[in-house]
Amino acid sequence: MATTDTKARLRKIIVTVGGSVARDDVGDSLPRVRGRLRSGELRALVAEALGRRPDLAYTPTQLSNMLGRSAGAIANALNTLCERGVAVRTQDTPKTYTAATARRRKAARTARGPARR
Repeated sequence: MATTDTKARLRKIIVTVGGSVARDDVGDSLPRVRGRLRSGELRALVAEALGRRPDLAYTPTQLSNMLGRSAGAIANALNTLCERGVAVRTQDTPKTYTAATARRRKAARTARGPARR
């Protein structure tokens, strides 16, 4: 979940850029920021969207529709979040992702096999 500081920052981004607010499938408000984002802001938006409903898995296209960004950019952000342990890919076809929990991170490491160096 996003902290209060993050939520305040996202609201500031929305007001500053003049974006609108989208609703996801459970009716929670998600920021739709128009214009160019700064480095890491898309990842923060994607992480917040996943964190709002950690029990649900989303495809990049579903997150794209919720956030108003391209599915390719969302997919890249999801790959980075998976590498950092914030998100976990739950299915390969179609690629679906969910927020990481300790149990999901352990299951993902087990499925991938031992780490290579």
